[in-house]
Amino acid sequence: MPRVISYTPPWLTRPSRGSDFFNASPTAKTTTSGQQKPYRGPRRTTARCGRNLFTVVGNELRWANITQLKDDWAEKSRTRWTHSSRQNVDNQSPLASEHERATGGPLYKVLRVPVHEQIRQLVVSPKEEYLAIVTSHTIHITIIPGSAHIVAPDTSLKPKTFQLGPTAHVLDRSPIASVLWHPLGVKGNCLVTVTKDATVRLWELSRENRYSFDEPALAVDLKKLANATSYEEDFKASRPGASRGFSPDEVEMEVAAACFGGSGASEEHGWSSMTLWIAMTEGDLYALCPLLPSKWQPSSTQIPSLSTAVVAKTAAMNTNPASTADERRKADQQFRWFQDIDDQEPVLLDEGLSEPQEIYSRPESLSPIPKLQGPFLLDPEIDMFGDVTDIYAVAPKVDDDELMFEEDYEKFSDNEALSVAVICLLTSSGYIHVCLDVDGVEAQWLPLKSVSLNGAGFAYIAHT
Repeated sequence: MPRVISYTPPWLTRPSRGSDFFNASPTAKTTTSGQQKPYRGPRRTTARCGRNLFTVVGNELRWANITQLKDDWAEKSRTRWTHSSRQNVDNQSPLASEHERATGGPLYKVLRVPVHEQIRQLVVSPKEEYLAIVTSHTIHITIIPGSAHIVAPDTSLKPKTFQLGPTAHVLDRSPIASVLWHPLGVKGNCLVTVTKDATVRLWELSRENRYSFDEPALAVDLKKLANATSYEEDFKASRPGASRGFSPDEVEMEVAAACFGGSGASEEHGWSSMTLWIAMTEGDLYALCPLLPSKWQPSSTQIPSLSTAVVAKTAAMNTNPASTADERRKADQQFRWFQDIDDQEPVLLDEGLSEPQEIYSRPESLSPIPKLQGPFLLDPEIDMFGDVTDIYAVAPKVDDDELMFEEDYEKFSDNEALSVAVICLLTSSGYIHVCLDVDGVEAQWLPLKSVSLNGAGFAYIAHT
């Protein structure tokens, strides 16, 4: 029997004013478009960054400060036991009382954004600068207002908002499956979008460059990539308006959802945060590694751990007579790719932290589009019990033996995380399938010339 570990906190339940944040009001905005088609995809309509909380009520985007909601509830609780109005005023929380005296209205702001379709997802960028607002077909990027605006007298704000992909992400194009901020993007400004038709687009956003919101820096059709045998082939995404014939891959490679294998944390394995996992509706699972923007920001352990692993693997393959030509080719590709990184002089970015962050360029010795690995085989093979609807990955821990510096070893030797990746697949019938990536996903690229391609396997653990 499941055990309840917590309930909704009192500052978000009635009669506290914080409960109004999630409840519809008579003036709440609704969708203005016509008949809505049935939506099949993730619903993530509440997002948090620091003390800021965003949610969608109806189709109204709301923004509140968690501290303000808590303080207002605490003040009202004290009021019940206070008989002196003077004492009540003296004890008021500065943040909550200032807003209440100024407006007398709700403790949240309505963000007026030009989104008319039903909002399905809210995704906050890693540096908490942008908020991606996702409908079934469109994406808008809003610049998150400064915290000072939360206590302003106005009950609504109109933040600066950009439409992403005005030709790629529109109503007459493929629906959106996933919108992900790249964990290694510089200043958190790199966005990856995946559509149902198995097209992956990588966007490198800049407020100063309006064109960066119009065209992706990288776009690839996974159906073309799956059938490609060398990197000389064309597997770029089709341009808007281009005619497309029917292919069996249209059904087999309908994307359910995608996620990155890591968050860019120092305790994660080096390949994890540059691996994009893609789950298909019918249950097939694929991976792209390494998927990187043109400029990327590694964690403190990423370069040292990958350096040791790549060099050791290359040496082992070249001295092992039992290694195959394909294994030696993969090891050589990784070595060339990392050699390009090792030859760079990283740019230092001072973000006010204890040490400046190192920024690297994506290696040019190999294609920026890696090989599509998969479909991975579940061992033993199981029934998915419905269509796959979402995916979540837990990164494996960094291997202490791959760290070059003694201080790194001491820091991460007590890490209790798993040494293999955990992939969770959610189905339409409510099952969660938990799988272990026992072989591990590493960087791979297509060869210069056509060769035979082989799949890899997964260990199936359980479903719940």
